[in-house]
Amino acid sequence: FEILRKLRAQIAGKKRIPAYIVFGDASLRDMARKRPSHINSFLEVKGVGEKKCKQYGETFLNAIKEYCRDNSLDTNID
Repeated sequence: FEILRKLRAQIAGKKRIPAYIVFGDASLRDMARKRPSHINSFLEVKGVGEKKCKQYGETFLNAIKEYCRDNSLDTNID
């Protein structure tokens, strides 16, 4: 969750928008819980629609996959 929060803050800072516009905390918590590894599962995360998926999907998926790989965690948790 904290890694996703930092990533969200970086993106928001670059775009000069509030962090919650990128994703709210509920969405980040759902990502951290589900740990999606591809676009279809990312779309199942609370608060992720087509637009945000296209804008941020690959960036967040890469962060999730890297974290899971580094910590020997499974992805795509139901």
